[in-house]
Amino acid sequence: MEMKQNKPAESSAWQIRCAAVALIMTAGFTLSSASVCAYGEQPPSPAVSADGTIFERTKLTGNWWGARDALAAHGVEMNFSLTQFYQGVTNGGNDSGFEYGGKLDFYLMLDGGKSGLWPGFSVTTHLETRYGEDVNDIDGMFSLGNFNMAFPKAEKTDTGITALKLTQTLGNHFMLIAGKLPPS
Repeated sequence: MEMKQNKPAESSAWQIRCAAVALIMTAGFTLSSASVCAYGEQPPSPAVSADGTIFERTKLTGNWWGARDALAAHGVEMNFSLTQFYQGVTNGGNDSGFEYGGKLDFYLMLDGGKSGLWPGFSVTTHLETRYGEDVNDIDGMFSLGNFNMAFPKAEKTDTGITALKLTQTLGNHFMLIAGKLPPS
């Protein structure tokens, strides 16, 4: 049996994934609704009905027992999105077949004024994970049959930061913007 050794790029991608998971878990544990309240403040009371039925919620996972509102009040907003694709080519194209793949998107917005850093500062980031297969190489089309599956790297399972924007407003008429911005 032959042992496959990790290439440096695979090891680096694995380290980035582990760091991202650790950051998310740390944020979840340290920024719970009980720990973000100032001394003497009462934490927000959790919803009695756990945000209603799944069809009534604005977010699939609800308000996290008040933690989502507590985080937003302190300038931290997190959103997750999972998109799955099962598509195929039945006739024509370079080949025929069906493929399954998907995307996991993580959005993090930080408002420096609400979080106590400094007014006018904000951070916006978008982390994407692409997994599985797509029909882009077998559909025979000039354009991509599934454009979403082209990022962060086409035809590979990968995780990457596809947008990172740091902004600082200076007065009422100026704003500094730095970071990795998506093409518009």
